[in-house]
Amino acid sequence: MKRIIILITLILTIAATASASTVRGKVVKPDGATAYRGAAVTLEHAERGRSTPAYADNDGMFYLRNVPPGDYTMEVQTANDKAVFRITVLNQEYSDVAPVKVK
Repeated sequence: MKRIIILITLILTIAATASASTVRGKVVKPDGATAYRGAAVTLEHAERGRSTPAYADNDGMFYLRNVPPGDYTMEVQTANDKAVFRITVLNQEYSDVAPVKVK
């Protein structure tokens, strides 16, 4: 019986991982070339609530992991600016977002 429960748990874990994506992108300054580090990036889904924010690294890159497929509102917040737009997360390993320009 224990083996069956462990097997079912493993299958559900694999299935949950397979149906999630990593949303990745880059936050840049208005010139489009300079990375903006430390920007907070958050996804909001009307039915699922708000995800934990990710922060842009030194290269301006951000990664939001284990995001279920669907339509989201993405908010990128810096000390001087906020950008809000809609994205669609696909059922694939990575869902890439075009560079986000902020002040």
